[in-house]
Amino acid sequence: MKKTSVCIAGDGQSDSPGFSAKYCVYSLMDLASRKICSFTVEQVAPPLTSDALEKIGFEKNIEYLLEAGVDIHIIVTDRHTSVRKIMREKYSHIEHQFDVWHLAKSVGNKIITASKSRTGAILAEWVQAIKNHMWWSARTCGEDADELVTRWKSLLYHITNVHEWPTNENYKACLHLPLSPEQIKKKKWLISDSPAMDTLKCIVLNKALLRDLKQITCFCHTGDLEVYHSVCLKYRTKRLHYYIDGMVARTQLAALDHNRNVERLQAMVRNSTTYGDPVGTLRHRVEFSKARKDWVVKTLYEPTSQDFVMDILEDVLRIMHKELATSWESQRSSYPPNIATIPKPDRHELIREHQSRF
Repeated sequence: MKKTSVCIAGDGQSDSPGFSAKYCVYSLMDLASRKICSFTVEQVAPPLTSDALEKIGFEKNIEYLLEAGVDIHIIVTDRHTSVRKIMREKYSHIEHQFDVWHLAKSVGNKIITASKSRTGAILAEWVQAIKNHMWWSARTCGEDADELVTRWKSLLYHITNVHEWPTNENYKACLHLPLSPEQIKKKKWLISDSPAMDTLKCIVLNKALLRDLKQITCFCHTGDLEVYHSVCLKYRTKRLHYYIDGMVARTQLAALDHNRNVERLQAMVRNSTTYGDPVGTLRHRVEFSKARKDWVVKTLYEPTSQDFVMDILEDVLRIMHKELATSWESQRSSYPPNIATIPKPDRHELIREHQSRF
């Protein structure tokens, strides 16, 4: 990673059994290789809250990479308020981009909420199309923030069945093919002066949203990082409690598993009699998507391999035979004990001591 400028994606995963989160695992991924390059496990302890852990984990990971000599050109995160403040005040020399998926999901949720009112029910038909339009605007803007905002605002014309409009901008008409009479009849178009349209305008033209749109011009998303989070659940399920050392070790195993299998090739048909397709045909699978409420086609990859476990077992045997020297320090000592068990006069001193570490 030191050989060139890198684009890093970061996101936190909270261990949330029941209604509380005790740990926050913040991970950074190199988007070029899709490999995990750093992670930290932070534990809730007074006076820290679960929401503050993401900020702490993010800053520790960035400092680790910078001290290692990695030239970070772009950092992609969600719109976490504390992370944005750190990037603005401490790492202003690094370009901060937002995850397109998180931003589109936020807008979609607002439209879904608006569609539950009596006057905005028609908006429910356009939720997925509006989210797709945001993805398309970010992908085709050519990293031009003004062009992205212009394309995003054109949604308000298209949704009323107006596909050409007078403007001083270069983008004056929809780029899709002309719609057939059947397509026009099938769509539930909005009326320009209807209450539903007024509600949609408030969402689409929101000043904070238009400002944030300018930070998705590079069209980066953390989909691969979400896949890694799914791998983590195989090693540290949320249904069980682990101490801090167990969380670190299990996350290390998850990172090794992900990094070893991230470059798997797409599976091919090896026996035409089994699948009915010619040998060498790339394989896919069909599954039902709960998010889209429809069947989707997904790529089928070669089976994963956990051969890295053999390397670990070999080192264990070498340690047992004193052929390999190693050291380990528990991280449980870095966190204070349960504050409820400490006499009241000593609690404030404990809190001040813990705050000084950060």
